[in-house]
Amino acid sequence: MTGDTLMHDGQLVLEDRLAVALISAALPETAGMPVRRLPSPGTVNALFRIGDSLVARFPLMPTPLAEVREEAERMAEFAEVSPVPAPRSVRVLDAGREYASAWMIAS
Repeated sequence: MTGDTLMHDGQLVLEDRLAVALISAALPETAGMPVRRLPSPGTVNALFRIGDSLVARFPLMPTPLAEVREEAERMAEFAEVSPVPAPRSVRVLDAGREYASAWMIAS
């Protein structure tokens, strides 16, 4: 199951089992943790909850590594000044053969 409705020309399709494999390869310590796709009305990212404290964000359009890294930096800046807990990037990953976009895991 993908859970993605194609809404954009060139949109990437992400099967749940591929997301789990990519997450496990990126953070081996998450092996065995439950991973579930989060339902979202958004059309830009597929989100996967990893255990209770992590989330993987996969852009549905090919996105360069530099853009995802910049977003991670902005998340860190926001977290520094936020009066409430805010997500922080745990890992930024480059596109690969399996998924043609950079993506991120955040806490």
